[in-house]
Amino acid sequence: MRLLYLFLIVMLTTGAVITERASAQDGRYEAGQVWTYRSGQTNNPSRIVVGKTETLLDLGPAVHVSIIGIPMTDPQTGRRFFTDVYHVAFAVSAMDLSVIEVESIVEVHPGFAESYENWRRTYDNGEVGIFTEPVASILQAMRGVIPESPQEAIRQKREQEQNANPPAPNGSSTPSDP
Repeated sequence: MRLLYLFLIVMLTTGAVITERASAQDGRYEAGQVWTYRSGQTNNPSRIVVGKTETLLDLGPAVHVSIIGIPMTDPQTGRRFFTDVYHVAFAVSAMDLSVIEVESIVEVHPGFAESYENWRRTYDNGEVGIFTEPVASILQAMRGVIPESPQEAIRQKREQEQNANPPAPNGSSTPSDP
């Protein structure tokens, strides 16, 4: 849940906008398609599952997807895990730069509908848009918030602890008397 919250923060603060006006309904992207994508990582286990396509009046064509099996690291423990992001909206041009091939056809991710509806409400209120950068760039931004390796997680935790408990002046462990 924390990961989904962080991803939403990234989505809300990016402010991505598109100008293309091609149809999202051209048949290239269809609900249930499982795509491999350019991730910048070898042996990438995660996949993109198309949930819906639509043309937004002010932004143009959009592909709404779930990203499943994203490898992550818990910043507190350094433990590796995999997570899913139930909904992310991309411009067709960003998807075209990202995807490699359709691997299979499946049911749309169970968490997609509710997450899409939440996005839609915030979109209708003018608070969010769609990503115009490739999927790997968005995931990299997400990983900028959450460490990619156990060693990085441990380093960040130590750094946070040091910043929370700075050494006393003159290197002593207790404050000196005035």
